[in-house]
Amino acid sequence: MSATALLLLSSSLVAPATLYAQEAESVDSTVQEQEIAPVPSENELPPIVVEGADIQSSRPARVPAPPSAPVRSNVDVGEPLTAEAPQIEMEDIYGLEGYPITTDNSYTVTDSTNGGRDPMPLKDIPQSVSVVTQERIEDQNLTSLDQAMRKTTGMVVLSNDQGRSSIFSRGYEFDTVYVDGLAAPLSSIYGTQPDLAAYDRIEVMKGPAGLYAGTGQPAGIINMVRKRPYDVAKVSATGTIGSWDYYRGQVDVSTPLGNSDRVRARVVGAYQSNDTWVDYNDNEVGVGYAIIEADLTDNTTLSFSYTRQDRDITPSNGLPAYADGTLLNVDRSTFIGADWNSFDNQSNDYQVDLHHAFDRGGYFQASARWVDREANMDYAYSGSAVGPDGNVSVSRLARRYTEDDFAADAHASLPFQALGQEQNVIFGVDYKQFETSYDGYRGAVPGSINVFHPNAHLPRPDHDWQERVAQNPEDTGIYGQLRLKPIKPLTVFLGGRVDWYESNGSTTNLATGDVTPSDLEVNGKTTPYLGAVFDLSDNVSAYASYTEIFLPNSEFDAATNRLIDPMEGEQYEIGLKASWFNDRLNASIAHFHSEINNQAVSLGGPIYGAADVLVKGVEVEVAGQVTDAFQVYAGYTYTESEYLKIATDAEGETYSSYTPKHIVQLWGKYTVQNGQFKNLHVGAGGRYLSSFYSEAMGQTLTADGYFVADTAIGYTFKNNLDLTFSVNNVFDEKYYERVGSPVTFNFYGAPRSYWLSAKAAF
Repeated sequence: MSATALLLLSSSLVAPATLYAQEAESVDSTVQEQEIAPVPSENELPPIVVEGADIQSSRPARVPAPPSAPVRSNVDVGEPLTAEAPQIEMEDIYGLEGYPITTDNSYTVTDSTNGGRDPMPLKDIPQSVSVVTQERIEDQNLTSLDQAMRKTTGMVVLSNDQGRSSIFSRGYEFDTVYVDGLAAPLSSIYGTQPDLAAYDRIEVMKGPAGLYAGTGQPAGIINMVRKRPYDVAKVSATGTIGSWDYYRGQVDVSTPLGNSDRVRARVVGAYQSNDTWVDYNDNEVGVGYAIIEADLTDNTTLSFSYTRQDRDITPSNGLPAYADGTLLNVDRSTFIGADWNSFDNQSNDYQVDLHHAFDRGGYFQASARWVDREANMDYAYSGSAVGPDGNVSVSRLARRYTEDDFAADAHASLPFQALGQEQNVIFGVDYKQFETSYDGYRGAVPGSINVFHPNAHLPRPDHDWQERVAQNPEDTGIYGQLRLKPIKPLTVFLGGRVDWYESNGSTTNLATGDVTPSDLEVNGKTTPYLGAVFDLSDNVSAYASYTEIFLPNSEFDAATNRLIDPMEGEQYEIGLKASWFNDRLNASIAHFHSEINNQAVSLGGPIYGAADVLVKGVEVEVAGQVTDAFQVYAGYTYTESEYLKIATDAEGETYSSYTPKHIVQLWGKYTVQNGQFKNLHVGAGGRYLSSFYSEAMGQTLTADGYFVADTAIGYTFKNNLDLTFSVNNVFDEKYYERVGSPVTFNFYGAPRSYWLSAKAAF
């Protein structure tokens, strides 16, 4: 452990403890003053109340309820928001630590826990954070994680079947997804992406998150926030029909149990069935979710949730290309595979949380999550580049996969008085273990497929399993962070964590019985974290952060025939953030610079080597309510990457060639507030990606840049029924959304499509 990191960690854990103990003896006048509601600044709105009713919680420890009722105004629809502007109605019911239960009617959040355990305004987090709220999920008809990430600032999605795509940020792939801070593996091939029915919002922090994530990708953190029970009964039902025989239904019920609201439950069920624009390719998913919360005391809440998800797909591995890397120009419905292609998976996800709020402020929380998953796949796909006659050979992949995961975290957040201001310390311990295993087969299917006249009726020979691959990584970490305000406008973040990591893996040749182990152990690995936020005004802050990354590799180095050393590196980020109207409109601009050593890169097929990589760029985002009638989500990302060191002659060349240099996201919704067309809402937007490419088999496959426009129009009736008609890819742009190799993994984007949704709420 380095002296610097040890100092950071020890200071964050030890220094405040004494001060907090001293403060326990009495509550001084400084603390009492903080209980008085602050006077709003000139451009702040009145506090937000619950939509549609006089609903405020009776549990003071759980709910710092919004203190005032809405005030209506006859200000013109398009007038900018000011102190006198009309009240923004938001479904912002508050829960534990004042963290909103839901983000209905908002394109941003007032607080986020991503980047820290405490809920904090986005302006006060010294890293880039984007949020996909419930309102955007509904407005843009998003039902899966990969769909949502396609429409999130700075994210790149390498297309596959829905729920099986790969998700990248800043040149790196996400290999883990979090549910309320607890991790499980994210794998494209096994379709582990969750359907969105059980989740209120998705919080994405871009860049390394070593303080709370431990061993994790430098891409960042995707944190799924579960739907939680309301204090009053609520029921909603949603139905959607669309192109390619798309049908989806969802029911969401929340209610108190018994004669009070001290015990609450929420149940969600969803079912979706659809074909796609690709022949034979279809997707079926069913989700069940239940959560129960109980207030054991005024200060202590216990919750338990269970999620079941089943997915059944006829998979497609995309199109081949010509041997020189030229992409095909064929109908977007072209399917290169067999009519017996199959993929299915099932998962059970259990989570328990105990939260206790201290009388003097702060809290303790302990959480645990168990996930078990199975997946089975057997599918044919293109096995060669397209020949002069248009034919390709056919390959086959089959696997049966099991996964058992456990993750736990316990932490405390304690405020204390020092330097005449309130400071804060967080310290905790976490643990995670992911046990995975699969039996695999890879071979050929007799015959060939002509890409211009494809025939999916192929033979399905019997096969024997060839290999068994098992991995059992586990990671134990302790962490701490001190948030120190030496002067009023400045907050300094001093933190670090120490990890003990062990992985026991093996690959067994099932024909010979030969076993190749892949074991790794790392003890006492330290990851420091530094950050600072300086308030330039009530609305604008400047920030800077430094964080490190540590991630063990699972690939073998071709030069040494041993596991590649763990990936290590660092990221620097500086930027400006702003918020207006009680954090209902957020904006940010960031510059990021990361250097990673020992990145495992393919040198051709299954042969790997270690590389040092540089990724840098700029990210801009605006999200939230611009006027009482207009919501906006807009983002721009510029990314550059290059190899600093690699075992080939590629030094100085682009590392993440599939990451476009320029990505633009835009979506806005206008709701008529008065007059004959009151409650009519219109949405429009799109996304632009500049050109990108892939290098494989000695060839370069290049996809042109593209812009795809989407639109929606709907009406909300007085009986709480909303009808919305949407059109995606309005101009029917034909483009490649992913390029892979001359053999496979080249995917067209979706053609123009139409959707009609109805939602009733009670």
